[in-house]
Amino acid sequence: MTKSAVTERMEHITAVCSQLAEDVTTLTPSAGTLPRSPSDRSLNIVMFCVAEDRTATVWRHKVDSALRFVAGHDVDVVDMFRIGRYSSQRSDRLL
Repeated sequence: MTKSAVTERMEHITAVCSQLAEDVTTLTPSAGTLPRSPSDRSLNIVMFCVAEDRTATVWRHKVDSALRFVAGHDVDVVDMFRIGRYSSQRSDRLL
């Protein structure tokens, strides 16, 4: 491949990346602009296999870390809580 062909492909990739970045910023509403009713659960998520911990701050840190890993950046969380009872017998391994 010639130097001009490589340069041409790099310019094309840069243009595509710029367009994708623009699309993401225009299509993604900011957190404060979402009109949501209390019964709207469209932004809720349920996570499985988060290691158990009786200390709420430790457990929340584990959830935040998992979200950061998956999203690739910090995620703003309004509220989080676990469903079900704490059990020291539960495994934190993926099935």
